[in-house]
Amino acid sequence: MAELEGRGVGLLRTARALTEATYDALSGSMPRLWPLWALWLGWLIAVGVLSPKAAEPSLASLLSVWNLASAVVGLALSAVALRVLLGVPGSVLRIDGRLARFVGATLLMEAMLTVPMMLLIGPAAKPPPETAEGAVTAAVILVVLPVAIWVNLRLALWPLDGLAAGGRLGLRGAWASMRGRIGSYFWALAALLLPSIGLGFGLELLSKDSRITTGPASVLTLLAIALELGLQASLYRAVVRDGRPG
Repeated sequence: MAELEGRGVGLLRTARALTEATYDALSGSMPRLWPLWALWLGWLIAVGVLSPKAAEPSLASLLSVWNLASAVVGLALSAVALRVLLGVPGSVLRIDGRLARFVGATLLMEAMLTVPMMLLIGPAAKPPPETAEGAVTAAVILVVLPVAIWVNLRLALWPLDGLAAGGRLGLRGAWASMRGRIGSYFWALAALLLPSIGLGFGLELLSKDSRITTGPASVLTLLAIALELGLQASLYRAVVRDGRPG
């Protein structure tokens, strides 16, 4: 029992260190990144205003040209921010193989999460549990989605290393590097993102008029994005560059 308590304390301390490193990274990079954040906020507001509203979320609507283009733009902006946060030498705006590695790996990992989530919230998620379709939905909830989340956490360093080091770690190295570190990364991610996510849900509940909520919702979305990118950069530094234990 004492050993388990010791591990829990160590996990929380590491999570706290990651959150502190995230705030330090974001505040230290603000002079270089504030124009990017301003541009990104404008992009989020434009997407919120101009994007076509689907009647129900589905895989087909997710794979529309508009949504795919929005995802690629978002990943390009993420790459610029991460290059600044990680101190990658050279122009942060360059288009090269490292950028392609980052975009490809990130899209693959996001698809791993998005497909089971679409099965849960889309039209296919409504059959009664006693039917075959209902059993599939239950399996997604109980098995597929948790496994997809765990795999994404385990491979968190893969896109980052492709961007920062040209894929030096590789898929196997990224997987091995996160051994024993998933818990601290998960709790740091939760501590950083849950407040903005909770405020976003509250905002949506308070007002159904998207014209009123687009601006505040975009600010909260950008805050969550910035915190997640800062955490990813801090994690990469701690694990790959500094080699500190989890």
